[in-house]
Amino acid sequence: MMAKKIILNLYVVSLLMQAGASLFAYFVVGSTLLKSPPESLEMLNGEFSYDSSNFWNVFPNIPTILFLIAIVLFWKTEVKSFLIISFSIFFIAGLVAIFLMGPLNDELRQGIIDNIGQWRMYETLQLILIICSGFVAMYSLNKNQS
Repeated sequence: MMAKKIILNLYVVSLLMQAGASLFAYFVVGSTLLKSPPESLEMLNGEFSYDSSNFWNVFPNIPTILFLIAIVLFWKTEVKSFLIISFSIFFIAGLVAIFLMGPLNDELRQGIIDNIGQWRMYETLQLILIICSGFVAMYSLNKNQS
């Protein structure tokens, strides 16, 4: 029983950490990029350019692994529904990042700013989805107590 609680808590914390990183990306990195394009886009180029790909390529795997463990442990409980909902939202946020923001990220690195408003809209959508995923997962903690 204690292992189940630990896994569930780790899953929730990992989603909230992902939300925190998304908040940083949105309010710090995104705002800096949009401050005065194309000059502000220079932070993406050069020898000391900003590159958070190490984080974004690795960290989303942690909530995924914890979800898989948690869904097995909570399969026959009410918590299962909240786990599935939270992970589905998390997964959709990942699809937004990969398929909608990804190509636009490549354009930004090349200094193409035609779709910067669309990129910001997708970034906002991704942020909202990640935060919602964390809150749904947090609600599962409450359901686990009952």
